[in-house]
Amino acid sequence: MKEIKVFPILLIGLWMLPAFSVSAQGEEIEPRVDVSYFRTGDDLPYLKIVVRKRVERRYFPMKGMIVHAYFNEEKPERAMGTITTNDRGEGIIEMPTSAMEEWHKLHAFDFIATVDATDSSLAVDETLSIQKARIRMTTTDDKTIKAVIEHSDEEGWNPVEEIELKLFVKRQFGRLPITEDPLTSDADGSIEAESTDEVPGDAQGLLTVGCWLEDHDEFGNIIAYTTTKWGTPTVDDNSAFEQRTLWSTRDKTPLWLLIFPNLIIAGIWGIIFFLIYQIIKIKRISKPME
Repeated sequence: MKEIKVFPILLIGLWMLPAFSVSAQGEEIEPRVDVSYFRTGDDLPYLKIVVRKRVERRYFPMKGMIVHAYFNEEKPERAMGTITTNDRGEGIIEMPTSAMEEWHKLHAFDFIATVDATDSSLAVDETLSIQKARIRMTTTDDKTIKAVIEHSDEEGWNPVEEIELKLFVKRQFGRLPITEDPLTSDADGSIEAESTDEVPGDAQGLLTVGCWLEDHDEFGNIIAYTTTKWGTPTVDDNSAFEQRTLWSTRDKTPLWLLIFPNLIIAGIWGIIFFLIYQIIKIKRISKPME
């Protein structure tokens, strides 16, 4: 059997490795801009802009990129603002109040995001077209919630069917879903669901219930909120702070926590003093023998 010489093969592999690294480094970077539209209730709309680069078929966030946003036209008088992307390649631009009057008159509009880069290969832009939409919500005492989604056109507000909407209860650190799966709007643009969970509310039992249209191609992200008295009232019980508990103040330390540690400390010092006494006693007994 013919012996294969491994050492020459390794030398050839090491010699070709720099060539592979140079070709990888020389690969062109393809920047990409993603623009998302958000509107929550009656608040000002805002844009979330994400700038990423494609390297070796993978996308990575681009930090420190300067992005300009425009409303409808890429002109200085149409500028919404400028952001510098963070570590995640993201930035937020709110709709200026000066443009809201025109925004209320329009049924559809465009948002333009341009990346300001010294390298022309990184200077890209993205246009997002949005049709105006809204969500109206109503609740009943029997924990039934109804939401209607509508879009705006020349005839006014019209319902939109076959739209997936998510119902949730707003919590301090997130959203608690009311239904496991999104609900699809009917011909009237409405969805309806019943909440069966007992959710803690504030002192009056009030909860904030929301409806969310997520990342729609035409309408973007629309979120609506309403307040309802569905929750279990939260009562602050501070009576335990007047008792001897672990979470009370120092003057309310439990008696067992005062007694047992002190007994252990006293026992340890007692053993130390006993040993010292025995050593002194041994020395006294040994002196007559000398």
